[in-house]
Formats: sequence, structure tokens, C-alpha cells
Amino acid sequence: MTEQDAWTLMAAYTNNNALYFLGNILAVWLGFRIASRISQRGDTTVIIKLLATTYCLCVAFFMYTGLSASLAMINDFSWVFSALSKTRGISPISQEIVDFDPTLPTIVNGLFVFSIIAFQLIGVWKKPSE
Repeated sequence: MTEQDAWTLMAAYTNNNALYFLGNILAVWLGFRIASRISQRGDTTVIIKLLATTYCLCVAFFMYTGLSASLAMINDFSWVFSALSKTRGISPISQEIVDFDPTLPTIVNGLFVFSIIAFQLIGVWKKPSE
């Protein structure tokens, strides 16, 4: 495999992950709509709130998984570029991927998904405003 082959595979994976992310954004939006509707109504049953909570938690799981997959992809290609650098020279941008530390993005991804689920569940479980 050459460096160009690795970049081509990385681009294909990134495009696929972008579509998955757009689907997640749509699902998050629907979760906010559900939470808003429940928040506005005062007569929502507990079973509806539990179903909405389950939906929002599943979407949060899918969102975090998708965001984590992006970081895992970078980690995988870091290994590929590192192996290529042992046999031939690689470009400076490929070297940046080899040197990439995913710690901070992982924390930010977790905070992002946590804030989404917190806002949604507050909307589902808060008492309706008078």
C-alpha cells in the first residue's frame, strides 16, 4: 500500500462517516422535538416519557459511537502511515496523523453527547411550565 492509497481509503471512510453523522443529527433533532412536545404537554404518561428517554439514550449512544469511529479511523491510519514511514518517506501531514493524540477530542466528544442527552432528558422529565 502506498501513502496515496491510504489517503484514498481514508477519504472514502470519512465520506461514509459524514453521512452517518448527518443521520445522527437528524435523530438528535427528532429527540429534541419529542422532548419539546412532552415538555409543552402536561398530561404525558410515564410510559411515553420512558419511551422518549430510551430513544434519546439510543441516539446518544449512536452519536458517540459515530464520533468515536472517526477517532478510531485516525488511529488506524496512524498505524498505516507509521508502517509506511519505516519503509519510505511520508508527507508532513501524514506524520501529523502519526503524532495525533486523541485524548482531547475524546473528552470533547463525550461532553458534546452528554450535553445533548442532558438537554433532551430535562425536556422530557421537567414539570410543564404554567
